[in-house]
Amino acid sequence: MIPLRDQPASQIFARLVGTAFGFIGLGLASLAAFIVWRLTESRDPIGAAPVVLLIVVAPIAWFCASTGWRLALNRPNRYGSIIRPWAWRTLAAIFLLLAITAVVVSSIEGKLLSAWPALGAVAFALLCMWRARMLGRLVKPELPSNTSLERTREG
Repeated sequence: MIPLRDQPASQIFARLVGTAFGFIGLGLASLAAFIVWRLTESRDPIGAAPVVLLIVVAPIAWFCASTGWRLALNRPNRYGSIIRPWAWRTLAAIFLLLAITAVVVSSIEGKLLSAWPALGAVAFALLCMWRARMLGRLVKPELPSNTSLERTREG
């Protein structure tokens, strides 16, 4: 492992962001576990709100924890990315779903002009799809140089 003082600032920053992102993922996973615990312990009928919250929080927790782990430990996958192509497509689908929901809610309330932020979600979804397509085109995935996976392969 390269000592911290010999690493470039971008790697140090990526490790710090990865650590924070990992802790956010662990916190969200704890929230998801708490929701499941409350749903199993409650004698009341299960409402839709906690189930929807669980469906939203669980994938975000997985994404944050796995991405944080890859960033903090400098361990990209075989595509040289922090997530796989199918995960980029899933992320794009989530943002498209958020954009559609924002437009539908805005139109129901009669405030269609408040749906402009949905364009940002659509743009991010298109970027995610582009990244998935670029990663999917790789015939023989190679590891980027100077990663911990590359160093273990050599020695």
